[in-house]
Amino acid sequence: MPPGRCQPIEESFYTLFARLLDRQAAGGSGEVLGALAAQQRHADEALATRTLCTLLALVLRVGLTIAVFGQAYAFLLLDLYGGRRLTS
Repeated sequence: MPPGRCQPIEESFYTLFARLLDRQAAGGSGEVLGALAAQQRHADEALATRTLCTLLALVLRVGLTIAVFGQAYAFLLLDLYGGRRLTS
């Protein structure tokens, strides 16, 4: 698969994780977080963790499906896509 096909997904999730995870707060910049801010930070971290796990599971399933069935169905897909000209 060409690298350009996954770029919109990568950019969207990069933006999401950049908004959810604050590097300054995680690095211990010396600021004391309030209770509400700490709860929000933990909720954002939990959302980022769930999102990352779901995304990784999806990419793993797609990759394994392509690895398992790719070679067996490559001829059929080429035949459907380009006709006999590509498969002969």
